[in-house]
Amino acid sequence: MKKNPLGTLFTNGKSRFDANHIPFELHAHEGQQGVLHSHVAGTSPICQDLATGDEVLIDFRAADAYIAPNWYPSKVESKKQVPSWNYMVAHVYGRVTIRDDERMSAA
Repeated sequence: MKKNPLGTLFTNGKSRFDANHIPFELHAHEGQQGVLHSHVAGTSPICQDLATGDEVLIDFRAADAYIAPNWYPSKVESKKQVPSWNYMVAHVYGRVTIRDDERMSAA
């Protein structure tokens, strides 16, 4: 999450199920397992759709690559290998806390 801070925020708010790409900052020493911080404009539909306490899922992706069937040594013998995809991902589940702080938006 520190090296790949752009997360996909999945929400199921008042109006619909949604996914938004948002950068997050991990504060590892806050809370029991760390706290993710982010900023979204107050006029964003995300802010209108979510409330403090709503459950969310954030998907962080890192490296990924296609793995051809010929890469597997057993392909020569069995001819039963299929393509694959290797990837690194972290799923973070939690609850939203919305803070409306004008000091943070005045730059």
